[in-house]
Amino acid sequence: MNQSQALVPSYIASQKHQWLLNIAFVVGGSILLAALAQVSIMLPFTPVPITGQTFGVALLALCWGSRRAASTYLLYLFEGGIGLPVFALGKSGLFWGHTSGYLIGMLIASIVI
Repeated sequence: MNQSQALVPSYIASQKHQWLLNIAFVVGGSILLAALAQVSIMLPFTPVPITGQTFGVALLALCWGSRRAASTYLLYLFEGGIGLPVFALGKSGLFWGHTSGYLIGMLIASIVI
């Protein structure tokens, strides 16, 4: 998929104040990711919950394009890294635990999708 085929870049290209719209979409996307991460299902056989965050990463990558989606996800990781409770189950902080591989993988997925 070419980035010009994504929904948001096509819309932004036709508007004035493109830098402001880019910022608004990136911040709005990080808020959407934080909200979807709170939709979680814990399974008894794994410490990693199933979350709506996976759907959010794929949705943003398809609609935002790869650069905006990666920027959105990096902002989301930054928010969690500074202590905001944006990760699943209201957790925060970047630590090397069971979920860190998933967080890195979702960054890669936001670029590849």
